[in-house]
Amino acid sequence: MTVPPLIPGPQEVWVYTRDDTHLPRYATVNVLADGSGTAVVVLTPAANVVSRVVDAATGAPVAGACVTPTPAGTGELPDNPGRYCSDASGNVRVGLVAAGSWNLFARPAGGSAYGAQWVGATGGTGDAKQARVVTLRAGQTVTVPPIRLDRAGVVTGTVTSAATGRPATSGAVTLAPESGSFLDWGVKLDAQGRYRIDWLGPYAWPLLFSTADNAAQWSGGFALRGKAVPVTVRAGATTVYNLAVRRGVLVTGRLVDPEGRPVVAELTVRNARTREVIGYSLDLDRDGEYALRVLGPQPVTVAWLWTPPYVLYAGWYDGAARPADATEVTLPGTGTLRLDVAVDRFPAG
Repeated sequence: MTVPPLIPGPQEVWVYTRDDTHLPRYATVNVLADGSGTAVVVLTPAANVVSRVVDAATGAPVAGACVTPTPAGTGELPDNPGRYCSDASGNVRVGLVAAGSWNLFARPAGGSAYGAQWVGATGGTGDAKQARVVTLRAGQTVTVPPIRLDRAGVVTGTVTSAATGRPATSGAVTLAPESGSFLDWGVKLDAQGRYRIDWLGPYAWPLLFSTADNAAQWSGGFALRGKAVPVTVRAGATTVYNLAVRRGVLVTGRLVDPEGRPVVAELTVRNARTREVIGYSLDLDRDGEYALRVLGPQPVTVAWLWTPPYVLYAGWYDGAARPADATEVTLPGTGTLRLDVAVDRFPAG
């Protein structure tokens, strides 16, 4: 295939198949001064998951329920999830899945009487650790037993600052960390710090509270999902759950390129043991300066994503191109930590 002339230098090109038979990927093309460039791109055959979505009580088909694959055991949910949704007969085919072990998250259509769930071995659950594990090979299609949906309940409450006692008026309550501008897996707080989620199945759910000027924390006030106090949702009923969130440790620093010039880049902080996301810095208008709050004490690693025009670079603090080589940083329990980050020209994988 041929694309129009590109700006000279290394450029990222997104390559995909129209019929979704292979996994899409970025490829780097080294463009010459005359605008030409050549690259050989190897695409991997996609795997697929096939199932049927039904009413847990009656077995009747449920249309419009969307199913999202997520890396097994992580509880992570993707930004901008694919829309693989059940048809009028309840049938659903989830495509463009890579080889590996996966969990499935099912969410009914908006306004449905049914609730979302992690798909378990025999029914729904709110705990990703209890979800069914689906193992796939490249190009394989696997059929899983029917996804049985239960009726939804409501969880609502008020989020306040533990430091001031005042409502947290900017933030969100979600099922997983989200880095995008739009919420796919939660709801925003209103001006009084209140929230209401009405599309969860009747299970015990860990909820993540992310607010301005406070560290992100799970229900119960913990940094890690595994220590969260689950909030129990009941079908057709309302559960009230309030939380006073803590400010945590303020992490600040400066971002520079290999020549020492300030840059803007996204930072992601992960627990060094579990690798789960515990904080983001997404302020892209600070001319090299960043600030974020996370709960300590805990060991962490810091990943960066640098996006100068037409190319993506990614790596880890301190000077690492791979997560296995990332320098581990120990967060204190309180106070402030200064962490300057130098990005490099490592191609994003």
